[in-house]
Amino acid sequence: MDMERGIGVGITKRPSQQCSGAVETAAAPRAGAAEEDDEGPCPWVSGKKTITCLAICLIVSPLLILLVSRRGSPFPSKSGWASPTTKGTSQESKKDVLMGGLLVPGFDDRTCISRHGSALYRKNTARSPCPHLVRRLREQEALQRRCGPGTAAFRRAAERLDSRRNGTGAGEEGCSYLVLVPYRGLGNRMLAMVSAFLYAMLTGRALLVDRGESLGDLFCEPFHQTSWLLPPEFPIKNLEGLSGEVPESYRNLVQEDRPETSVSDLSYVFVDLDHACTYHDKLFYCDDHRRFLHRAPWLLMRTDGYFPPALFLNPAYQDELDRLFPRKDSVFYLLAHYLLHPTNKVWGLITRFYDSYLRDSDERLGIQVRVFDGDSPFKHILDQITACTSRERLGRRGSRRSQLRRRPAPGRRPS
Repeated sequence: MDMERGIGVGITKRPSQQCSGAVETAAAPRAGAAEEDDEGPCPWVSGKKTITCLAICLIVSPLLILLVSRRGSPFPSKSGWASPTTKGTSQESKKDVLMGGLLVPGFDDRTCISRHGSALYRKNTARSPCPHLVRRLREQEALQRRCGPGTAAFRRAAERLDSRRNGTGAGEEGCSYLVLVPYRGLGNRMLAMVSAFLYAMLTGRALLVDRGESLGDLFCEPFHQTSWLLPPEFPIKNLEGLSGEVPESYRNLVQEDRPETSVSDLSYVFVDLDHACTYHDKLFYCDDHRRFLHRAPWLLMRTDGYFPPALFLNPAYQDELDRLFPRKDSVFYLLAHYLLHPTNKVWGLITRFYDSYLRDSDERLGIQVRVFDGDSPFKHILDQITACTSRERLGRRGSRRSQLRRRPAPGRRPS
């Protein structure tokens, strides 16, 4: 996705063109029941996606996404990679570990080695956080501590939700919440978490993430002295089973054409941003359909993708986003480095893989191979990839197959 212009795939119009037409279409009555299937054009993304059986791109597998951007070893200084064995002054080392203020001190490094240790594997980059982003991150951290699980504010908000008492905005403590339900593959969930965090920061909501079966085992807590994981006793169960058909869905509010009065009657609003969601769901990105959401103390969001490009096109957020990210292509880089720190167990797998396959390379090429059930055998796909890399001279000379060794099983050191 080309972020230099802040426009994603399928986004071809400015908000004034997209949303005004979308709102008019949503509000217009429909003649027949057969025409109520939300087949209208998507205001922000293309309406149909083509699922390919094989996608080869320059990224690595999800567990190594952070490693590739933080990679490094004792390379010559001319390579531009930070050397794990090179030590500068304590002030310079501290600044490098904290990424120019992106991260904060105070964590116990032993509980999450990757949080600061990953700086030893990171390529020197010009994508540094600007002072405004650093300041907004500190404000969001304070909000998370004030409103997060275990606080009196969270307990009262959860009690109101459990009793299904409606609300008209943040509680007495000024706390409103965004509950994210990420799903599908790990890469999808990582993109969803970064997207939801940016939206929470823009709208002044505390972010809570449904842990699912493994999220707590994969990533460390990003916020100091609080948790971003949704407590198991959260009143609403089976979050993954929510859909746009529930009465509290944003889709239904828009279709009824009376969102401002309806949202005050609901204890929460559910937003379905699945990659195949409907036209009315995607009106969530429009400025005209943003105004009433502040009335909902709880906003539940289900998504499997990356939607910051649509936020850049919303006039309500454009100025603030331009201040936060002078370089639009730095959004995921900075927020992923801030949020996503592999746990010690996962970090051990990553570093062992790095030591075995990547340490002695000055340049790295990541190839993601998506082979689904019923496709050609893996060996056939591997032969195609090795032939391509050899023809394009992407690997070492005289080492065609050795460059594409299969990933070892977790917990086993490659021979």
